[in-house]
Amino acid sequence: MSKSLQAKVLENWYGIDNILFGSKQPGEVLSEDEFETYETTKASLLSNLYEIYKEIGFEPDCSHENMESLKEEAQANSVISLKRASELMEDEEVIKEISSSIKETIVSEGIEDKEDFAKYMANKNHKSIAIDCLTLESALSESCTACLQTIKGQLFIDSHKTLRDNLLDNII
Repeated sequence: MSKSLQAKVLENWYGIDNILFGSKQPGEVLSEDEFETYETTKASLLSNLYEIYKEIGFEPDCSHENMESLKEEAQANSVISLKRASELMEDEEVIKEISSSIKETIVSEGIEDKEDFAKYMANKNHKSIAIDCLTLESALSESCTACLQTIKGQLFIDSHKTLRDNLLDNII
């Protein structure tokens, strides 16, 4: 693993924490069992992300003088990703898709507290989009993505979505 790719994956490790927990550390918020599940799922997500990066030939321009500068970059990128996710969630098509998904789930699962469920799903979708912006947006815009159209590439993307959703389901 190249040093820049290694740094980018580690930067994403801290960035995901920032997106999901803000200024708090996950271990401060989660129970011991939840924290262990969270860390394991996040490690799996980032391992899969590394494979996606390799598949598309992504070589980030990512160098840090020390761990503090890496964490600062992760914080800055998480803020940008959250803002980008907010912008994307204002798009009419995204609003329609999320609303449709919420309505279908409410009907199929017989959810009674519709307002709380809608807030939960909006929050989950916002964090999901932010994680994708953090981990994938620059890589996909800077690299050849044709290889993701293959069966292997689709498996990587499907795995990313599943692992991301599992990560969110365990903490939200």
